[in-house]
Amino acid sequence: MIDSFQSLQNRYWDWVRGQRLIQDLGGIYEITTPYLDRFNDCVQIYARMLEADKILITDGGGTLEDLALLGHSLSSDKWTDVIREILNGFNVSMDAKDRSLYAECSIEDFPVTAHNVIQTVLAIIDLGYMSTSLKVTRQAPFRNRVKREFAFFENWEIADNPRFTGRSGVPRKFNFMVNNTTVIQCFASITKQGSDAFVCSWLDADQESEHIRCSALIQDVQGQSIDTPCAIMKYYDIKPVVASSGIRNGLLEIMESAEISDQ
Repeated sequence: MIDSFQSLQNRYWDWVRGQRLIQDLGGIYEITTPYLDRFNDCVQIYARMLEADKILITDGGGTLEDLALLGHSLSSDKWTDVIREILNGFNVSMDAKDRSLYAECSIEDFPVTAHNVIQTVLAIIDLGYMSTSLKVTRQAPFRNRVKREFAFFENWEIADNPRFTGRSGVPRKFNFMVNNTTVIQCFASITKQGSDAFVCSWLDADQESEHIRCSALIQDVQGQSIDTPCAIMKYYDIKPVVASSGIRNGLLEIMESAEISDQ
């Protein structure tokens, strides 16, 4: 019986290994795991050699950036304490500048260190679920509604989850790109912290995407204060549009503005 279960376990680990994809991004290796985040996207980590026998493993800043985009106040004492506890539990650090989660290790320790980074990412994703599940459930349906509205624009070429390699070398992913000219990020709700994270992500990606414009489509929520987040975006030439007249009209406003700017 033990041999039978050992065989099943071996088959499971073979499956896990088979689900991992590795892509060379010019010295940085993107590792796609079979584990899923709150949007059912595969969790990705990145690795690069620091020295002959030392490796840096990081999430590229995406984990905490996603939480910030969902409106979580990561600077509060409560969040800081809980995140620090998770990091300490897996011997993982956080870069104060870009909030990336990372660990350094020898080649020999790569398997366990990569596992710890992945577990840290998953633990923080779970933390986001438990803290304010309403924000999570609102964000995904709004993005899905925007995606459905694209069906009314048959002449538009839509790219789902476009990625750009940023100045940092880490890929930056956004919600949509239309006609290879306009990136659109969807927000069911927006805070200053969320807009800061979005702007930082776009500025990092902007080197590769210098001929592409960036916009934010914001769900119209009564009582939502958006003046400061929108002002931050406008300062960095990102066009924020509130879908007060419906998602379809919001998309039209974004694309019409992009066409005028190109003239």
